[in-house]
Amino acid sequence: MGIRDVFSVTGGGSIFLTDALHDSTHVKAWFCHHEQAATMAAESYARVTGGLGVCVLTLGPGSTNSITGVAGAWMDSVPVMVISGQSFSSQTVRETGLRQLGIQEFPIVPVVQSFTKYAVTVEDPARIRFELEKAAFLSEQGRPGPVWVEIPANVQSSLVVWDELDRYDPPSLQASPSTDEGTTAVIRDVVALLIKAERPLMQVGNGVRIAKAIPTLRSVVEEHEIPFITSHNSNDLVASDHPQRIGFSGIFGQRAANFAVQTCDLLISVGNRFSLGQTGYRADDYARNATVVMVDIDQSELSKAHLRIDLPVHMDAGDFLRAFDAEVPADYRCPDRWVAQLSDWRDRYRVADEHRPYSSSTEFVNSYAFVEALSDELTPTDIIVTDMGLAYQSAHQALIVKDGQRFFTNTGLAPMGWGLPAAVGAAVAAPASRVICLAGDGGFMMNLQELATVAYHNLPVKIFIFNNRGYLTIKQTQEIGFASRSIGVDATSGLGFPDFSVVAEAFGIPNAQIHAGPLWRSELRSALNSTGPFLVDVAMDPDQVQAPKAIGRVRPDGTREQSVLEDLWPFLSQETLVEEIRIQEDGS
Repeated sequence: MGIRDVFSVTGGGSIFLTDALHDSTHVKAWFCHHEQAATMAAESYARVTGGLGVCVLTLGPGSTNSITGVAGAWMDSVPVMVISGQSFSSQTVRETGLRQLGIQEFPIVPVVQSFTKYAVTVEDPARIRFELEKAAFLSEQGRPGPVWVEIPANVQSSLVVWDELDRYDPPSLQASPSTDEGTTAVIRDVVALLIKAERPLMQVGNGVRIAKAIPTLRSVVEEHEIPFITSHNSNDLVASDHPQRIGFSGIFGQRAANFAVQTCDLLISVGNRFSLGQTGYRADDYARNATVVMVDIDQSELSKAHLRIDLPVHMDAGDFLRAFDAEVPADYRCPDRWVAQLSDWRDRYRVADEHRPYSSSTEFVNSYAFVEALSDELTPTDIIVTDMGLAYQSAHQALIVKDGQRFFTNTGLAPMGWGLPAAVGAAVAAPASRVICLAGDGGFMMNLQELATVAYHNLPVKIFIFNNRGYLTIKQTQEIGFASRSIGVDATSGLGFPDFSVVAEAFGIPNAQIHAGPLWRSELRSALNSTGPFLVDVAMDPDQVQAPKAIGRVRPDGTREQSVLEDLWPFLSQETLVEEIRIQEDGS
């Protein structure tokens, strides 16, 4: 099936499968130190290759350990196949009512069925080829997602003749919707809305990449000068300085993009799921002045109860963009006044500029200043992955993405600890690329065992730990909403951390520490230019501001209300905010 790499943790319940990997001349196994990390590495591998990520795991705790990684792939629509072992069929509980029969036995398939596209136990050795091919097909077909194939020990150890086994015959794929008369009429309706609009805006998500439609997207927006915004999961579709790109919206978004959403009169969303992180918690107010068109391959996404969708289009993102491109008149151009306004907002509300006042510490490096400096040093072939918290938010808000770079995070489940194993998967998928891992000290602790994997394979992963001595995002939530009653977020509230330089030394990984001062940018450059893996402990302020972000406004009576999306903290004056929004809303 074209798979050349799998991620694994050896176990007794999958012993025949791993023995087969030992003998294979076609597939290389990359062994991690935790099954959660193996599935996260497989997800990242799939993102980079554009194909299927595979892990081979054992039964029981090996399978349950992987659940977080599988759930993350499910929410972010990434094709991952888990092949797991199981006890001998005669030693499984089946319908007996027993809790357990075989050693370490656990019925994993019923557990994962709710967040996989397909999950099956292979009981008949003659069905193994059929089930593997079916699972692989379903994982990548339509809206991608994880699949699970469980193989009991007696099936693992059976002898089969591969060429004589039943094959899976995929159903005939439907013809492109663009050839359907009804769909063509809908696309023409969208084009008519575009031509009529004074302030059109596109919002593009990772579905565009999944559909392999980035060149078509570029053709549409460049030829017709249509402005667009992205989601967290699609911030690497095009370069940050692309003339038509305005940024990305959301509760940790960019002001210019949020202004654009709230003032546009037509919003065409393609391959984007309108998560609450994008719309904010007042989703009914999102794009309040616009006719909203949503294009998605998943009918369920088009039926979200909390959204106002004026024109749902059930269609693959690539098929839509190609048909849309064909229907838009060649001489159409977005209105100049709208383009000029968006460019002005983008230039005046740069996130890095907002943090200049916070970047003068003599001890700590501001994360936004760090990301800005990192942007200057990176090349178009680099791959950047982040963990959660401050590393996630400040990187997505401030990184200047170059054409050709990959830059991604698991944004749906957003599990702490994702960054390091994701860096492993990316390095395996693209051995000629340098991989940059941005992780907070909290998230890094959750999978730091994979430093052994990085060191063993001498992977070119440059790890930057945003060390603010705790869980900064949660701490600030406790400060804002719970009168600073902090618990479990730093050393003063019950949570300790090691010296990461000592940790790196223990794994044999070269390392450095960066503090504020005249040399930190040159130290950053040295770390990036090192050979093999390198870990940098970056000292950051335990009380650093994360901004801009959506937080509730306090009413005169002391209660709090969720602010509208354009009203990000640090709050602009009401006069400024009204003036910015009024420019477009009243047509003046």
